[in-house]
Amino acid sequence: MKKHKYLIALLLALALALTGCAGGAADAPALSPQASAAPAPSVTQRGAPSAEAQTPSAQASQAQPEASAQPAPSSAGQGAKVTPARSAAQAPSNSAPAASAAPTPAATPVPTPAPTPTPEKQTVSCSVAIDTTAAAKAGLCKNNALLGATRVELPKGSSVYDALRAAAGSISVAKQGSGSRVYVTGIGGISEGDAGGQSGWMYSVNGAYVQKSCGAQIVQEGDRIVWRYTTNSGKDIGGGV
Repeated sequence: MKKHKYLIALLLALALALTGCAGGAADAPALSPQASAAPAPSVTQRGAPSAEAQTPSAQASQAQPEASAQPAPSSAGQGAKVTPARSAAQAPSNSAPAASAAPTPAATPVPTPAPTPTPEKQTVSCSVAIDTTAAAKAGLCKNNALLGATRVELPKGSSVYDALRAAAGSISVAKQGSGSRVYVTGIGGISEGDAGGQSGWMYSVNGAYVQKSCGAQIVQEGDRIVWRYTTNSGKDIGGGV
C-alpha cells in the first residue's frame, strides 16, 4: 500500500515537473531576428566623422520611411469628418456661364426732317413824311411839316399813293385819276397852283425824286417816302424838272 502511494506521489511530482518545464519554455522571451542579426558596433577613430554624418542624404533617406509610415494627425480632432478635396474639374463654379455675345443690330438711321420753309412775308413796311417848308415860305401854312416820318405796314404790291393814304390818317389827300395813273393835287388843304402855276406836290423815294405816277411806284421794304410842296416845279426843293 505504501508503495502504491509512493508511486502516485512520484508520478504527480514528475507530472508537475514536466508541466513547469513546459510553462517556462513558453514564458521565455524570444530573441528578435534584428537583435540576433545586428552587427557588433564598429569602433571609429576619435574625432573622425562617421560616414552617416558626412552624408546628410543618407540620414534623410533612413528617417523618411518612419515619417511616412505614421499618419499625419488631423487638426480637426477625433471624430471629425474628413471631406476629400475636390479636383478643379469637380469643384462647382460660382460664376455664371459666359453669355455668348449677341450681334449688335445695326442702328437704323433716323431720317432728317426736311426744313420747314419759312413763310414769305406778305407785307412791307415803309416810312412816310409830308414836308411843307416851301408852302410856309409862300405863306400857305405856318408849319414846315404836316407829318413827320411815320412808319406804316402795307400789303405787298402797295403803291406810294397807298402809303400816303395810310400814313396821312386824318390829313386830307386830294387826287385825280386812279390806279397807276393817280395824281395827287392837294394834301392838308394845300393844293397845286396855290403858289403860282409851277406850284404843286412831288415825292421822293430814298432821297431821289421819281418822275412817274405815285400809283405806279410800288413800295419796297424799308422805303423812305417824302412828299414836298414846291413853288417852282421842284427847283426850290432840289428836284427841278
